[in-house]
Amino acid sequence: MDLVPLPAYSESTSVPCAPPYTEGPGDDAPSTSRLGRGHTVAQDGNVSATADFTYDSGLVHVRLDRSRWRLSTPAYGFNGTIEGIVRLDPKMTCAMKVSATLRGKIKTSTIERGVTASAFSICLLSKETILWSSASCTGSPLGRDLAFSIPIPTYIDGGTSPLPPTARFSHPGVSCEIIYSLKIRVSRKGFRLCKTLRIPITYLPKSRPTFHTLAEIPSPSYSSDEMDSVTRFNISPSWPRSRRAIVPEELLPSLTVTLPSPLCYTAGEGIPVLLTMTCRHAPMHNKLLLPNIDIQLVRQTMIWLKGGSSRLSGLGQYVSIRDTSLSRATLCHLDEGDEGVSQLHYRLNAGKCGGESSWAVSKAIYVSYYIEVNIKPPEVASKYLPSYRRNIAVQLTTDHWGTQDTEMLAMDGLPVPALGLAHEGRETLLR
Repeated sequence: MDLVPLPAYSESTSVPCAPPYTEGPGDDAPSTSRLGRGHTVAQDGNVSATADFTYDSGLVHVRLDRSRWRLSTPAYGFNGTIEGIVRLDPKMTCAMKVSATLRGKIKTSTIERGVTASAFSICLLSKETILWSSASCTGSPLGRDLAFSIPIPTYIDGGTSPLPPTARFSHPGVSCEIIYSLKIRVSRKGFRLCKTLRIPITYLPKSRPTFHTLAEIPSPSYSSDEMDSVTRFNISPSWPRSRRAIVPEELLPSLTVTLPSPLCYTAGEGIPVLLTMTCRHAPMHNKLLLPNIDIQLVRQTMIWLKGGSSRLSGLGQYVSIRDTSLSRATLCHLDEGDEGVSQLHYRLNAGKCGGESSWAVSKAIYVSYYIEVNIKPPEVASKYLPSYRRNIAVQLTTDHWGTQDTEMLAMDGLPVPALGLAHEGRETLLR
């Protein structure tokens, strides 16, 4: 009997994709939002902006101005302005007030044994704008375009610290995120349910050095003005507690690190580092230390915790600290022309281009950077030579010095977001 072959099937099937929604409902009433059809999501998760961002909660429709930055949420730069239109469905009855509120907060939580031990938030910003009110406006808001324009302030409410960028950080047992949102609220008469629509906002302010720094460390033979543009740091020797050799001080190398001043550098650029080792009475000691020099750029994140956890309170640990090595210095040139003096010229990459920035929120979260210099003697000389270690605090900015005016002119006054920071928080922006 001849076998009848089975019909062929296609391996791939077409599965309709659900539209993306925001994280959750508003404060007063359930609400959802969806991205407008004018945006196309690429395979890499980026959004190609071909129209404005549109959001819909059934009776409340919001349209924000077109995004040029290929992110899945509306993104704004330093002192940017959030502009858009709110339209109420004709079925929305008994409206008393329509408002738009720009909010920012820090959410921190701790986890112990897989259970949330504590969670708290800190308000950074709350700025309300009344779009329509029955007490001061005539006519009905239904079917009308209620335009709004909300400038993002420079500083945290009631403080002098600049607003931090949108970000997320994860430490062992600790998570912290900085989020911004635009809340559209429609208040209604009597006991009728208010309508709320919350839209995630991405805030990515750029930062720039206050002064121009040198690209290279000048030679000591240069003018005094150029030498005033550098800062020197001495590195003291340290011995293990278990053993301390009695070695004359003149036989120990003295180490000095020289950096361009001020200690503020642009992310992605090379930081020139000059390490000078001097030991005229025993030049061989310099050569013993040369193979074991390690210079790194480290990002340090400090998250403040509240004492709600008994374990944390008992240990007195109220700050979670995490150090992340970003790069290691590369030796570019070694100068040993002077007997007993070794000058090592290094180049230290300042992280990813546009992806690093120093900022802080007092008693909440700090993002800082330091250059770690660590020099150890070889094992055969560990009894006679000490170790050298020092951390030098530096500041990083997203952009170069003196580029703000040119950028604002090229963009017709539109503040450009620090897109390099967006890739650092990619999970938050594109989830």
